[in-house]
Amino acid sequence: MRRRLERRLGGAQPGGKVGRHPRRGPEQEQSKVPAGAERGEGRDQVDARHRLPDRAPLPSGRPDNAAAVGQAQVRRLEHAGELMVNARPHDELGVDRRDEVVPARVRELRDPIERRVHVKAVDSHTEDAGLVHRLIIIRRLLTKTVAVDLNPATREVVTGTEVFAREVGSRLKAEAPELRWRFFASRARAGLGVDLTVVPFPRLWSQVRLPVALARDHIDLLFVPAHAIPFAWPGKALTVVHDLAFERHPHAYSTTQRAYLQLTTRWAALRCPLLITVSESTKSDLVALYGVDAQRIRVVQLGGGEALGRTLAPGSRLAELGLEGAFVLQVGRIEARKNQVAALAAVERLDGVTLVVAGSERDGALAARLRASPRCRVLGGVDQPTLELLYKHAGAVVVPSLYEGFGLPVLEAMARGKVVVAAAVSSLPEVGGDAVLYVDDPGDAEALAKALETALGDEELRARLGRTGPERAAKFTWQRCAAGVAAVIREVVA
Repeated sequence: MRRRLERRLGGAQPGGKVGRHPRRGPEQEQSKVPAGAERGEGRDQVDARHRLPDRAPLPSGRPDNAAAVGQAQVRRLEHAGELMVNARPHDELGVDRRDEVVPARVRELRDPIERRVHVKAVDSHTEDAGLVHRLIIIRRLLTKTVAVDLNPATREVVTGTEVFAREVGSRLKAEAPELRWRFFASRARAGLGVDLTVVPFPRLWSQVRLPVALARDHIDLLFVPAHAIPFAWPGKALTVVHDLAFERHPHAYSTTQRAYLQLTTRWAALRCPLLITVSESTKSDLVALYGVDAQRIRVVQLGGGEALGRTLAPGSRLAELGLEGAFVLQVGRIEARKNQVAALAAVERLDGVTLVVAGSERDGALAARLRASPRCRVLGGVDQPTLELLYKHAGAVVVPSLYEGFGLPVLEAMARGKVVVAAAVSSLPEVGGDAVLYVDDPGDAEALAKALETALGDEELRARLGRTGPERAAKFTWQRCAAGVAAVIREVVA
């Protein structure tokens, strides 16, 4: 835990780091070794002359060969904000029985990467203190700093972009430990697994507030998981273009939304030395619609196909949702591009089957049209245990989208051994491979109905796809995705 010190706060730095006060003269710095120190006496004391404030109790954990550090005496700082406290166990603190804990400058140990210059015992009265200081400064100069816009991972409404930001963001430090990472967002969210810097701002956070926050640090690269590079950011940038649906299906977006997406995408194509896409399909769109050189595009496919333990809602939840009998599941936002209308028209051609739609409502008129049918259940957004329950009991999963940048529902359904009926458009065949049943024209309700009938009734096909689906899905993991993103980041900062 890192806390900036106010006027009456302060503490000792971790890692055996020794620092000198800027206004302390030579006679003060050459303080004498306390009497009896050679015999280990007084080893639990901290020299009160170092002006540590009130009390700085340290954690109790320490190695067997280390003595407790104790508490610092009450003193007032000469300069407010000059020190900081990092609460860490004594074995990481690196203090042995004869070391003296000395406060260090706030900027000298800012993050974990500098703790690799580990010195178990540095006497502040020796020249080794200066050596440690120089080593850490050199390390800082050689280490690249990457800032990550993790704001999408904190949103309440979750789509593929938000899932990507959360899953990849939580793994980047492990995939590239040689880099210094800074994560920023406008709001806090539990479970992200990173040290998040929260800088609140009501609107246009990425364009207005984020550049201001970045200006305080020396950032070598800004990584944006969702394509909107700040116009005011002057440094290197890297972003991910998930899809160009606003170009392929402009009627699904308002004029303002489409103009903003076009502007920010063109800006990203202009500013970023490299671009990441999540599929070959989106890469082709960038080349065809924005004239981006294919050599500047790196394809990193999403994850989500891992065979993980999953928590299911109780079976009674189905009755609470009004679900009885066989049903076909469609997962995704309710909007024209997802083509729920064709899915419903296909299901209405089958006997005794209901279409269940799980996803937030972007198009209210379309949602009302779906609800008007007795053969459709619109659930809205559901929690993960409920979604897992729906996947388990669905007779098949249908993905008749007119366009997708990747197609996470296809991957999720395959990973769970479900039979998938999907449109053979955009990126969907890249994800499904030969483990999915395809329809050439997503607008052909009759062909879609025949494919669903086969998916529900052909036991041999169901058994085969139930085996090949998980095998195919296992190739798409978030670990692999994060490693691919980290590799592109290294390429840009090199």
